[in-house]
Amino acid sequence: MMKHFEIEPNEGVGPVRFGMSKADVIDILGKSEFENNKRLTYLSGFMVDFDASNKVELIELAKSDLFEASYKGINLHNVTALEAVEHVCKFDSYDNNDPELGYSYIFKKLQ
Repeated sequence: MMKHFEIEPNEGVGPVRFGMSKADVIDILGKSEFENNKRLTYLSGFMVDFDASNKVELIELAKSDLFEASYKGINLHNVTALEAVEHVCKFDSYDNNDPELGYSYIFKKLQ
């Protein structure tokens, strides 16, 4: 059964919260399918990075057949990149000075 996670800017994704300990992430999500330095990977695309204190500092999501991730009602992996950017722009504007604009969109307030 596919899992669903809600993206909450500055808070976390689903049950994984920024600042949470590595042990807590493992308690919630179980054994990771891959571990590389300070990164645990789950569900073929749910990646959690830890800082030097083993606290969650970054959550990265790739498209996966095992989970979906939504932000304010839209599954961001099931729309085009343009649709995703337009949707997120309803909640914050992106940095027009980003040198990688067009490839990268930085929403400062949402992080």
